Amino acid sequence: MALLRVLDNESQPILATQQLSGTALRDVEPGEIFRVVKNGINMTGMPSFGLIKTEDNKMWAIAAFVKKLPTVSPDDYKAWSEARATEAPSK
Repeated sequence: MALLRVLDNESQPILATQQLSGTALRDVEPGEIFRVVKNGINMTGMPSFGLIKTEDNKMWAIAAFVKKLPTVSPDDYKAWSEARATEAPSK
């Protein structure tokens, strides 16, 4: 899985791809992740959550999750997923 991020340049944005490993996100500031979540990245599959009027606190939660994701063990992620599935409303 890769994180696409925009690096500011005076003339134009530069698109870079990083693997979501334990070290790739270490130097990425949470505000940069938030900006990508909010604005998306043109011409990629990364949508803009800001365009659909997602509340900032929810976008910050997504950014925090993305920042934390490389340190989450497969067992932790599985436990979270299973716990969330049991909380889903029945139809």
